[in-house]
Amino acid sequence: MLKNQMTMTARLYTLTLSLLAFSGCASYPGGISPEDSFQTWTSRGSTVTYLPTDITPMLEKASVGENIVLGDTPWGKQARLTVNNRYFAASGKRCLGATLEASQGQERLVNVCRHKNDLWGATKSIRAAVPNGGAQ
Repeated sequence: MLKNQMTMTARLYTLTLSLLAFSGCASYPGGISPEDSFQTWTSRGSTVTYLPTDITPMLEKASVGENIVLGDTPWGKQARLTVNNRYFAASGKRCLGATLEASQGQERLVNVCRHKNDLWGATKSIRAAVPNGGAQ
């Protein structure tokens, strides 16, 4: 009986450690904070680049077709977003589908969403990675 009790305790201990490890992985934001402005956006779709807080009101009210100058970002001081559409992500976040034009003239499709910390962040659009724009 003592052996069974020790085995059960060991299993519970292992389960608890496993759950803690998985919850730690799931809670890591994986983004680039505004303080890390020298880091570059990796364009992998999983990294969030938070945008300057002074443009938050413009992002909140942006209409389709509107251009928003982003200010000082990893893409340059004159980077610009053109809003293509507005939507709610499956996570419940308010988002914009947009075209980002870097100061050097390069364009890429991005998703710009409002995150839990009330900061807006940009990620590479999945449509940019999938031929023909992905699912329609």
